[in-house]
Amino acid sequence: MHGMEHRVAFALPPARGVLAALIKRHGEDCSSLSRLIGRRPDYLGRYIRTGSPRRLRDEERETLARYFRLDEAALDDRPKGEAPMAHPSPNAARYRPPAKPSFADWLLAQKGRDDAIGRLAKGAAQDRAWPRGGDLAAVWQRLNQLGAGADAEVCDAMSDAEMDFLSY
Repeated sequence: MHGMEHRVAFALPPARGVLAALIKRHGEDCSSLSRLIGRRPDYLGRYIRTGSPRRLRDEERETLARYFRLDEAALDDRPKGEAPMAHPSPNAARYRPPAKPSFADWLLAQKGRDDAIGRLAKGAAQDRAWPRGGDLAAVWQRLNQLGAGADAEVCDAMSDAEMDFLSY
């Protein structure tokens, strides 16, 4: 046995196991996905490996489920029968987060960035027919009307923009 590496196999709780398998299957990493849900880079790694935090927040599960295009129930780590908390704190009932802008409007606001998303936003700002208030589908429709929907750089920028928007 000398010199042999031993690994202890253990089963992850179902939601953690599903998330770990999705990350591996899709070639993702915990750090990027943690940032996607607005957390520190080590957040999901700790969640999977050590069980801390014990549960993902509803909005974190929703974002990850949308990203992986699966039913949110697959990532539900609440004990059976436990309902989501209506108000996690006494002040939650009074707090109303600001309304999230539409994808088209959010993209326009990115024109100060120095990357592909910024270039896309600058072009959108010059377009008189830009679908202000439009969703992701409306933006793709406009890009296709302009003949830019098949351009690889535009597709990459839109993919990055969608991920940034979902984590916004």
